Amino acid sequence: MKKVFVPLIVSTLLISACGAPSTNQPATASATPLTTNCDFRVSTSQSQQSQLPDVSLPCLTSSGYSKDQTSLATLKGPMVLNLWGSWCPPCREEMPLFRELYLATRQTKQLSIVGIDVEDTPKDALDFMAAQGMDWPQLADSGQKTRADFGMGVPVTWFVDAQGRVTYRQVGQIHSWAQMLGLIQMHLGIKIDS
Repeated sequence: MKKVFVPLIVSTLLISACGAPSTNQPATASATPLTTNCDFRVSTSQSQQSQLPDVSLPCLTSSGYSKDQTSLATLKGPMVLNLWGSWCPPCREEMPLFRELYLATRQTKQLSIVGIDVEDTPKDALDFMAAQGMDWPQLADSGQKTRADFGMGVPVTWFVDAQGRVTYRQVGQIHSWAQMLGLIQMHLGIKIDS
């Protein structure tokens, strides 16, 4: 009997990871007004061979989804691209690290930070962004367009160099500021002063 329950427990734990939103999650109240916009670094050079998928998504701003779409393949690095969902506990736990990274790099512009919200309603995403102080550019993927390229679960963080090459994919949560700085230095060659 014991042998039957162990695989069942492991399977249940794997299925309950951040693969899909919970419909019973209460919406968070907006803590601060958002100032985020679609101010992306975009490549205008035809010679850049981006390894990001050619998927177009709307920007998520304080007023909701933008009418214009941004293709991921046009985004210019160096960049940290983070996929998140408001319904995902590990996303919630790592988001303060991305806020700290944004604050540490917004003046120097050493790298860009771009978020992609997956499987949220606009209200849930905007409430989460306001509560977390996420003022960096955000795209929205409510229709699962990126699932084939980025996978089914979140969080996932991609590190993209100035030539548009994906240098590393972090599947799962980034746990500490030291880990974040180490990943950026190792995979983008950028030392962030902290």
